[in-house]
Order: sequence, then structure tokens, then C-alpha cells
Amino acid sequence: MSKYLFYTLLYFALFALLTVAVVLGFTSPIDEGVTLDTSGYGLQLLRAISYIGGTYIIIPLSLIAILFLLFKKRFTSTLVFSMNLSVSFIIYQVIKEIVARPRPEIISHTSPTIPFLSIYAYPSGHTVGTAVFFISVGTIIFDKKPTMKNILPLLSIPVIVGISMIALGNHYFTDIIAALLLSISVVFFNLNLEQKYDLDGLIEYFFSLLGISMEASE
Repeated sequence: MSKYLFYTLLYFALFALLTVAVVLGFTSPIDEGVTLDTSGYGLQLLRAISYIGGTYIIIPLSLIAILFLLFKKRFTSTLVFSMNLSVSFIIYQVIKEIVARPRPEIISHTSPTIPFLSIYAYPSGHTVGTAVFFISVGTIIFDKKPTMKNILPLLSIPVIVGISMIALGNHYFTDIIAALLLSISVVFFNLNLEQKYDLDGLIEYFFSLLGISMEASE
């Protein structure tokens, strides 16, 4: 078993266990106990931070990253980067609908400030989008070795975004933890696919059919 597959199974198993615990109500004491009371300038700052994880920020930044990779003829990286974003989006949307966890009751005074906020809380889409984006940027664009030692620092911004969502009353604590676990598992899953199925060779063959040279790619 490759280390990428091991990390995929480990973090997805933790995500699955947490999801079961949430559905059964085992996490309620934790979620109800972890709250952040803010007001005034602190509230405005948290709202600004929460925007980082919104689709209106993540999607443009992702498109810029993909265009950069294509310009550099890093086609395999482009594919993996795109897979990270698309797979995580599909999974978290499906889980949201299945779990159908209502958002905290205190959301009423903050929800108008957070565009694209769905009616369900679990897992946090803002945190998933931010985590997958920054992990992908760090490990793919800046060529950092995709190990847990290198990935954990990349989660600092997603964690801050997650904290802001808790403070604004948009999410519970476990919504954020689940989003981080899911994001890490998806990234390692796609890295495992790249390693196992030789995506470089597949992409090179595809572009050769189109008459496009891969000499400057990865």
C-alpha cells in the first residue's frame, strides 16, 4: 500500500466516523460548547476573512492557477489540481444533502453577509474549498513534497476561515473538522491515482493524438 493510499484511507475513515457521530448526535455537546462571541470591528473582520473561502474568491483564483499550469505546460499538474477541486466539491455537496444538518440557530444576523451560503452546515464548503485550494497550490504549483509535514502548514488559512465561520454562527466546530479531513483525503486520493496509473503517460498520449508537444511539461 502506498503512503498516499494510506493517508487517503486514514483521513476518509476519520471523516466517515465523524459523520456518523454527527448524524447520531454524539457531537452535540462539543458543537454547542464551542462558540465564539464577537461584535463590532471583530465581527467585520471575521466577515472579511470568511469571504476568502467563498466561491467568488476560490473559483477565480483556481482558474488563474490552472491557466498558469497550462501556460507552463504542466498538464499532469493541471489535471490533478482540477481533480482536487472537482472531486471535493462533488463529495461535500452530496454529504451536505445526505446529512442535511441545519445551521446554528444564531445564523440569522450573519447569513445575509455570506453569499452562496447553503441551508445545510455539514461539512463546511468554505473550509473545503479553501483547504483543497491551498493544499493544491502548495504541493503542486510550488512543488512542495506532499507529506503531512508540508501539508499541515498549508491548512493555517483554511483553519482561520473555519474559525471565522464558527464565530459568525454559520457552522459548528465539527463542520470545520470534517471539511479539513475530507480535503486532505481527497488530495491524497488524487495523488495516489497519479502515482498508480501513470497520468503523465496518459496525458502525453492524449496530446500526441492532437499533435501537441509535451517536451516542456512535467
